[in-house]
Amino acid sequence: MLGGALWCLFTLVAFPVHAICPDPPPPPTTCINAKGCYGMTECDDYPRCGSFSGVSNVACTVCGDQGHVRCDWEGNLIAGSCSAYGEEKCDACDNDGDSLIDEGPDGGVLTGGACDPLSNGCTGTRTCSAGQFQCVIPSGTRRHCDEPKYGCENATAACQPDGTHGPCRPATTTQEKCNGCDDNWDGFVDNLPGQGAGTLTQECRTTAGTCAGSVQACIVQDSISMWGQCVAPTESCNGLDDDCDGNIDEGDVCALYCTCTPTTCASQGKTCGSVPDGCGGTLSCGTCPAGQACGAANTCDTVTCPPSQYLCCDQLTCSPQKGCPEMACGPGGGGDEGSSSEPLP
Repeated sequence: MLGGALWCLFTLVAFPVHAICPDPPPPPTTCINAKGCYGMTECDDYPRCGSFSGVSNVACTVCGDQGHVRCDWEGNLIAGSCSAYGEEKCDACDNDGDSLIDEGPDGGVLTGGACDPLSNGCTGTRTCSAGQFQCVIPSGTRRHCDEPKYGCENATAACQPDGTHGPCRPATTTQEKCNGCDDNWDGFVDNLPGQGAGTLTQECRTTAGTCAGSVQACIVQDSISMWGQCVAPTESCNGLDDDCDGNIDEGDVCALYCTCTPTTCASQGKTCGSVPDGCGGTLSCGTCPAGQACGAANTCDTVTCPPSQYLCCDQLTCSPQKGCPEMACGPGGGGDEGSSSEPLP
């Protein structure tokens, strides 16, 4: 049987017109016709190459990719065909053989999905241009500004064609604040009217209000806008909080420009308790010895009980009852008969 096949193939090549297939004919084998088209051997009356598969051994190139020219069912090469044709690519070439370059499935521009060139929320579409995909961001695209980096609620920013974005701004215009946003929609963040970004300042504030003559600048720290350190005038004696520390005329700013010499307890005739020193301070004049009490004039006075009362053991208290039952100074009760005077009849 193998000899018959070889003979049939030999007769096809050597005697294409006059060769006659043997009986029975050999089984079909792969063959190539004179044009290079692959098929299978057929033997009816005469051997021939038929049943073509559509593939040839004729090389072709499509956009740099190697392939082979295709054949029709009769074994003829199909002009302009190549097995290397396939899905359209973005390479400035006709990859699918439809005479169009870098076209999409609908015939429009070839696209390749969503893109975010700077990974900042400014998204667009990968669009083929001049053989390369480029991220095209539609005009009017805005990105959301995350909090707390941007302190304006529901803020958005306009995306630029290169993927960058402008300043974040709130949904409606407001007075400019120190928050990293373009609150008044003038194109700058944290700025004074008519000035550039980062020029916003304010008077320092305390619970009592603003401090005249002070200034506080809006600064950026760790990518977040905040008010910086207060720069305020020196405190002066004017009934105001000049240095904006929450205190008014603190320290000695309102003291008279003279030297004050404090008095003494002795010079005032004081022997006990606390008395002013004449310069805004206080003097401590000590305590009284036993049997004496500090009077209203800050002097030590001997205690004398009125008639019908007894001096108790603390030498300071008088009691209408002998023995001072309301006091317990020590063993034996609170009275001190030795120091008490007999009440008058």
